[in-house]
Amino acid sequence: MNLNELTAMRIKELRTTNNLTAESLAKELGISKTAFSQLENGHVEITINRIDALAKIFNVPISAILPQLSSISQVVHGNGSNIGGGNNTINNFCSTPEDKLQEIADKLNTTIAEMKSSRKP
Repeated sequence: MNLNELTAMRIKELRTTNNLTAESLAKELGISKTAFSQLENGHVEITINRIDALAKIFNVPISAILPQLSSISQVVHGNGSNIGGGNNTINNFCSTPEDKLQEIADKLNTTIAEMKSSRKP
C-alpha cells in the first residue's frame, strides 16, 4: 500500500465519520462522483490542493488527512513486522518522526496560505 492509498483511506474514513455521501463531497470539490470515487479509492494521485480543499470541508488541519507515522512505517517496512528493528528508515532520517511530520504539515499549510494570498488582487 502506498502513501496515496493511505491518504485515500483516511479521506474515506473522514467522509463516513462526517456522514457525507461521495456524491455530496464530489459536488463540494467541483468534480464528478466518478472522479471522487477514483480519488477515494486511491486510483488517482491526490494533490496538495485537493487535500487542502478536503481539510476545509472536513474542518480539520491538513495533517489530519495525511497518513500517520505508524501507517508510513508500515509502508516503509512492508507489513510492519520489522518496525522498531535496526532498519527503521523513518527514525534514521529524523530523530522525532511525529515532530517532523507536524513540521511538514505546518510548512504545507504556510505554503498554501502564501500561494492563496499571492493570487488575490
